[in-house]
Amino acid sequence: MSRLLGTALLPLLVSACLEPQDSPVDAGTTDAEATTTAHDGTGSASPAQSSSVADETVSDETGATQPEDSDTASDTDSGSDTSSDDGVPPPGWDPNAIPAPTGPCPDLSEGWNTFCPEGITPLCRETYVRRGAAAGGPLNIYWHGTYENAVDVQQWGAGAGVLAATLADDGLAFYPEADPDAINRPNQPFPWWIVGSIENDRLDDFYFMDEMVACAAESGLIDVDRINTGGMSAGGVITSSIVGRRGYFASAVSWSGGRTDPFTAPGETSVMVIHGGPSDCSFNYCFMGPSTYFAEMLDAQGVFAFLCDHSEGDTSINHHIDALGETGGLFMSLARRGQPHPWEKYPIGGDGGNWTLDNFCYRPGQESPWAPWSG
Repeated sequence: MSRLLGTALLPLLVSACLEPQDSPVDAGTTDAEATTTAHDGTGSASPAQSSSVADETVSDETGATQPEDSDTASDTDSGSDTSSDDGVPPPGWDPNAIPAPTGPCPDLSEGWNTFCPEGITPLCRETYVRRGAAAGGPLNIYWHGTYENAVDVQQWGAGAGVLAATLADDGLAFYPEADPDAINRPNQPFPWWIVGSIENDRLDDFYFMDEMVACAAESGLIDVDRINTGGMSAGGVITSSIVGRRGYFASAVSWSGGRTDPFTAPGETSVMVIHGGPSDCSFNYCFMGPSTYFAEMLDAQGVFAFLCDHSEGDTSINHHIDALGETGGLFMSLARRGQPHPWEKYPIGGDGGNWTLDNFCYRPGQESPWAPWSG
């Protein structure tokens, strides 16, 4: 199958990550729990098994992608991979169903694991796997940022927060490594194909993700109602795009990512959207606007989403790495597919007892608690 899928998308200029810093400590926790309901989540064919076409787009003056005809947005033609220009999905594929493996699955042992899904070139990709002491917990997939890698990102910030939450919950944490061909695009060192303006119509990373999820579900090591994803910077951008293409996730956390093209979420994935205020910018791309737009789009579709601003009101310092890692990990831990997230009823931005949610976070349509920003 060709690795080039559909018509070329025009520039989406996004993302990078700066030097690592320690993740801030969440000063409060939420004790709400939800009952896990396990059921068979496998069996749907991956879109990699059929031909696929990406949506045609045009670029606005900011460089953000916009569909040529936003009035035609639907669950199939803007939120999901399609097999033809008329928005018809590949036969047998449901973006809300957990896919079946298209290649041999690795044993998911601690360390590097190789996945070889159909539909991408090169055929195989690498993921660093971390495992809890037992089975039956969540699967958390974390996408690293620009100039990062799947191993080092586990040691700091959001990547470390996700890892701590995963191991405490006896889950699996997957840290996918970028395709070297994506990183080597001229003057665009972004790790994920959808980020940037060169060959950003390639859906390799989505097929790679489907294969990781399929193999984890087939292994019996996870609760298939507790599959979550998140990422920082370029990883936050692909996370946001995933929410618009796949509906089998219980939750997603976008750390300084967001998206700017209209979409329809195929599922009801609960989403936490984090940015660092007006100064949270890299590669001439600022994350507050796309993050706000992303959260408001989800909210308008009835999907639970909220924002957190980690800038602390100081725009003289770029807080791009100040990632609310622990809180994002906790958000993932509490999520269950098919059930309302416990934080839907939390008084976000109020006085509910979680220091981070009370002081850094707010609902779509509300103003950041740190506005007007200083600096």
